Parts: sequence; C-alpha cells; structure tokens
Amino acid sequence: GDWVVAQAQADTEANWVASELRYDRVWSILSKCVFAKLSNLAMLAGDAGSILKTLIPAGSISMICINFPEPPQTSRNACCDDAESSLHLLTSEFFMDAHAALSCEGVLTIFSDNEEYMRSLARTIGTLRNGRGSGASRCFEPLAD
Repeated sequence: GDWVVAQAQADTEANWVASELRYDRVWSILSKCVFAKLSNLAMLAGDAGSILKTLIPAGSISMICINFPEPPQTSRNACCDDAESSLHLLTSEFFMDAHAALSCEGVLTIFSDNEEYMRSLARTIGTLRNGRGSGASRCFEPLAD
C-alpha cells in the first residue's frame, strides 16, 4: 500500500487505482489515502482478474504495476510452471485481459524478488500472441532483455 500511496502523492495529475483481494490491505491503503488527503487514488476491493475482465474498458489504462505477486501453490520443490493451484492471478487469461485494458503505449510492470516465479511469468507472457498464424504478433514487447 505504501508504494501506490507514494505514487499518487508524487504524480497528482494521474489517477491511480489499487486493487487488493484482502480486506485488511484494502483498509490499510484506504487509511493511508485518507490521512494523506489524496483525491487521485481509488481502491477496488476484490479479485483483480474479475475486475479487469468486467469493469475496465479496453484501452483505458496507461500502466499496470504488479508488485510482489503471490506465486501459485506448488508441491515442495516444484517449479511454478507445474503448479497444482489454478487459483493464482497471473495466468495467460489475466495477461490477455491486461493487454486489452492497456492503451496502445501502455506498460505492464511486474516487480518481485522471486526469480523462479518471474521466469515462469516471462515464459507465459512470451507465448501470448495477437491474431493467428504467421501474422500473429507478440502481445507484450520487452522494454529490455
């Protein structure tokens, strides 16, 4: 919550939205927002995947920042690619919905200290394509390798 509050304070010309599944985190961010007297930060409490799919208009977001996402549940020492849980957020479907919500110049940023999970997400994102056949293009282009 500290990160999004700091972003909203630093960039008062932009509108910021934070989405959280856990209500204690929603309350924490909302409290910080109120005490900082921010009018450019809104909270969406609930599943970010459902919110993105059903409530966010196509092309309406300039940036999606995902900070320290929770990896899917795995058996001991299993790779994130082999997760048993289908309930994690960052799936191919989520990334396609994110792509649809982003403006043409929109940016998706994922920040984590879990290198294995980040590599797994990079593989997932790298397979996503617009269109079909030989004319299909990548949904996301890396800013740097």
